[in-house]
Amino acid sequence: MVGNVLSALLWLFAGNFAIYAASRIVGGLSEGNVQLSIAAISDVTTPETRARSLALVGAAFSLAFTFGPSLGAYLSTRTFGKGSIVHLPSKLASAFPFLPPTIQLNSYAVPAAMTVVLLSLETLFLYLCLLETRDWKISTMPASSPSEAKSTRPSSRPVRSPAARQARLRSLSRLHLLFLFFFSGAEFTLTFLTHNLFDWSNAQNGRLLGFIGILSALLQGGYVRRKAKGASAEQTARMAMSGMQACAGSLVALALLPLVAKAKGEAALAKGLLWSAAAGLAFVSATVVNSLNALASLETDEDDMATKLEERIDKGHVLGSFRSAGQLGRAVGPLATTAIYWTVSPTAAYAVCAVGVALVVRGMRGIVRDEWRRGITFKEE
Repeated sequence: MVGNVLSALLWLFAGNFAIYAASRIVGGLSEGNVQLSIAAISDVTTPETRARSLALVGAAFSLAFTFGPSLGAYLSTRTFGKGSIVHLPSKLASAFPFLPPTIQLNSYAVPAAMTVVLLSLETLFLYLCLLETRDWKISTMPASSPSEAKSTRPSSRPVRSPAARQARLRSLSRLHLLFLFFFSGAEFTLTFLTHNLFDWSNAQNGRLLGFIGILSALLQGGYVRRKAKGASAEQTARMAMSGMQACAGSLVALALLPLVAKAKGEAALAKGLLWSAAAGLAFVSATVVNSLNALASLETDEDDMATKLEERIDKGHVLGSFRSAGQLGRAVGPLATTAIYWTVSPTAAYAVCAVGVALVVRGMRGIVRDEWRRGITFKEE
C-alpha cells in the first residue's frame, strides 16, 4: 500500500512522461492487494465456505471498476489553479526556503490527489484494523487437548498427495491463463465494436460497461454466494465451467453481431444481441475467476494440517503465482485479439476467442469429472 501511495504521488507531480512512467512502474511493483485479500480470506475460511467468501472480492472488484472510472472522469474536468500551477503559501515558503515558490502539477492532478487520499485512508485502516490471518483458525479453536489443535482438513474433502495437488495447480493455472487470454481480449475490444457498428459515444459505452459491472456485482453478491454456500470442489468446478460456457456463447453472439448489424432492418435485433452478450459477460465475470481462485486455494495446505515442512503448499505463494498466470493472459490477450480485430475482422477475432474458450471448457470438464470421481470414491470409503 505504501508503494501504491508513492505511485500516486509521483503521478500527482508528473510534469513529464518519464515521471509518469516511473509512477506506473512503482505501482506495478506494488501490486498484490487482490492476491493478499484472497490469501487472507483463505486463511479465515474453511474449504466449504471459501468460494462464497471469495465472491466478496469479486463483487468489490466489479463495483470499483464500475464507479472508479466514472469518478476519475468527473474529477479530470477539475484543476488545481490556472494551468495546474500551485503557489505555495508565503509562510510555508519562508519556513522552507529550499522549496520552489510554485509547483507544476500533472494536468490530471485532481483525480491523482483523490487517489492519494483514498489510498492513504486505506493504508491507515489496514494498519489499524487488519490483524494477522495466518494460523487464525488454530488460534480461535477451542483447544481442549493438543490433539484437537492439530486437526486435519475437514472430512468432507479427502487429502491427496502433494505431487497430485501440485499437478492440479498447474492445470488450473494453465486454464486460468488461457481463459483470461481469450476473455480479456474480447472484453477489451467491445467498445471498439459498439463504436464501429452503432457509432456509440463514450457515454453510451460507459452505460454498457456499467451494466456489465453492476450486474456482475449483483450476481456475485447474490447468486454466486448462495450457490457457493457449502459447495464442494465439484460444485465449484461446475460453476467455473458454466461461466466458461456462457463466455463461449457470448463470444459467438459478438462474432455474429457485425453480420446482423449490417443486415437491413435488423438494428433492433443487433442491439438485443449486444445486450444479451453483455449480460452473459457479466455472468462470466461473476463466476469463473472466483471459482478458479477457490479451487486453487483448496489445493493448498490449511494452517491446521500436519504436513511435512518440505511438502507444504503455502497459500500466499500458490495464490500469488496462480493470479500471476491470469494477469499474464490478461496482458497478452488484448494485444493478440486487437491484432486480429483490425487486420482481419471483428467476426474473426470473436470467433477465434469463442473457439479458444470452448477448448478451455473441455479442459475444465476434465477437472469436473475428476472431482466427481473423487467424491464417489470418498463416499464408498
